[in-house]
Amino acid sequence: MCENLAGVWDFESSQNFEEYLKEMGIGLVSRKAAASSKPTIYITNNGRHWSFKMQSSLKNVELEATEDVEFNESK
Repeated sequence: MCENLAGVWDFESSQNFEEYLKEMGIGLVSRKAAASSKPTIYITNNGRHWSFKMQSSLKNVELEATEDVEFNESK
């Protein structure tokens, strides 16, 4: 389906991210830190199973999902 999505991706830019975080109620210091973060994203695929790892100097997050199976992200 989306096999071409697998690989290593470097974040380039975002628009209005800090404003979005402000509307979400995130404090000034956290907004500034998050807005300056440029994560590297690792996407792997094993059949219908996907793994997403986002690494930055601020925070690392890992998510796993299976196609057509609903899940809740809680991180």
